[in-house]
Amino acid sequence: PALALVNFPANPGGYSPTAGERRELVESLARVAEERPLVVLCDDAYAGLVYEEEIPSRSLFWDLQGRHPNLVPVKIDGATKELAFFGGRVGFLTFPFEPGSAVAAALESKVKCLLRASVGSPVATSQVLALHALESGRAAAEVEAVRRLLAGRYRALREALGACDPALLRPLPFNSGCFALVALGNRARAAGLSADRIRRHLLEAEDTGLVAVGEEHLRIAHCSVAEEDLPELVRRLERGVAALAPA
Repeated sequence: PALALVNFPANPGGYSPTAGERRELVESLARVAEERPLVVLCDDAYAGLVYEEEIPSRSLFWDLQGRHPNLVPVKIDGATKELAFFGGRVGFLTFPFEPGSAVAAALESKVKCLLRASVGSPVATSQVLALHALESGRAAAEVEAVRRLLAGRYRALREALGACDPALLRPLPFNSGCFALVALGNRARAAGLSADRIRRHLLEAEDTGLVAVGEEHLRIAHCSVAEEDLPELVRRLERGVAALAPA
């Protein structure tokens, strides 16, 4: 048996596959299922936060369900990002089996045992609030309003990064989620800079906080920065790198 984990969009990358890339991914997973049992965990923590019309927004779980008898997708999501219920810590597991069937009952029993043995139960208040939100009839419109707000921040960041000197900063592809990952350009790498050194310099000299990812990447959380402030954030980032990697 094999286990695969797919996470679109993700932290820190903020990328979701195109329709063509999704088809290739589904076909490749189905080919593996021809050879051995395959469980695919679909981590949908940021599901639906997609900002380009041509990029599919629904979970890969629905493309994998029923694709092959040996392929079992499991949808993992929660209220934290999908309902903008930060701090709620209410999660969900969805299996591709008919409710009330023998396999569904067996899985539910095993999952209950695992929860009791590890994380325990979420706070009852959070569960009740999430349930009321889902039953209210307003959740979809409210979540869409959050998505539109984040879409404006995404576009502002994309435009600002597009104007950067690629010798200093090179944004990796991003089209969804809450984050963008920026790689150091050739000039910055030639100067021996690390992402952590730039992070510390930005805090000290530019009063700006970013997250270093590995040696060569910085994460921008555009989800938590006002749309009008994102161009200034990128200017400070570029200015900080330029100061440490003079031409």
